[in-house]
Amino acid sequence: MYRMLSFLFSLPTARIILCMAFFQSPSLFAQESIDLTIDWQTSSQIEINGIQLFEPQITGHNAERGCISFTHMKRVKYTNAKLLLNVLEEDLASNEDLNYLNAVNCLVPDSVSYQLKVTSARNEQFLVLSLNPYVRRNGVVKRISKVNLEIQPMAAPLKEKSFATNSVLRQGTGEWYKIKVSKDGIFKIDQAFLQSCGIQTAGLNPQHIHIYGNGDGRLPELNSAPRTDDLAKNAIYVSGESDGSFDAGDYLLFYGWGPHRWYANGTAEFEQYRNLYTESSYYYININASEPALRIQMESPDGSPSNLNVNSYSHYDLHEEDLVN
Repeated sequence: MYRMLSFLFSLPTARIILCMAFFQSPSLFAQESIDLTIDWQTSSQIEINGIQLFEPQITGHNAERGCISFTHMKRVKYTNAKLLLNVLEEDLASNEDLNYLNAVNCLVPDSVSYQLKVTSARNEQFLVLSLNPYVRRNGVVKRISKVNLEIQPMAAPLKEKSFATNSVLRQGTGEWYKIKVSKDGIFKIDQAFLQSCGIQTAGLNPQHIHIYGNGDGRLPELNSAPRTDDLAKNAIYVSGESDGSFDAGDYLLFYGWGPHRWYANGTAEFEQYRNLYTESSYYYININASEPALRIQMESPDGSPSNLNVNSYSHYDLHEEDLVN
């Protein structure tokens, strides 16, 4: 009798849960419309190559003497959506704007140029817009001042997975040696390192050396998320392999990924996805005479003189102290 009463009392609770799920589902996929105003400010006077110019200014955005862009990011609950951008307001670009765009070699497109997508960072989803606020209409450059975003959230598409029939680590695939790396970079393996791993280099043909490893960082928590199946073979560069012998001056280079990964979040910023479980990632040296070698292909120079000197680059770094477990 007690079991039956318990069953009867549980029925209303089940109905309440089902009703809540029914009424909440439409709101998760309701269409959304967002109006965004591009807040143009007074241009800032600067000097480039001895020429006085006026750099266009947008609130919250820094041109840094380069092309102007407008970005917007919003945290959302969905992972997939149908997205559309409409221009609501635009004005003629001033002569000061045109002079600046020409001076910094910014091309104005004939149609609105933008990227609008849903991206993920640190297990959260963001709607990200990156917009070129200038557009050329019938030969006339205009400045966009207001846009509308139409958003229709959709269920994430199911992706059919394919799996390797046999693992590369199966028996009969040669000798395997596990090595670890702690950060991203180019790594060098020479004769002394191979010998320290217990590899006999006497009579070793460099064509028989292979590097495997995925460098995917921390595995995703969702089974539906994409990931590399089995171990991937890496293209490597080998110096001195043409004679068929791995001599004292020979070496190989490969690019290895550490345990933490950086991802662009759709704006000018990056997010670091840290591996919470290890400070190292692992690669494998494989000695296998029957496996074809995979090498980095060399590009032939076109012979034309260089007209660009690069003396700077974009660098990103992170300062984070793990003080609390």
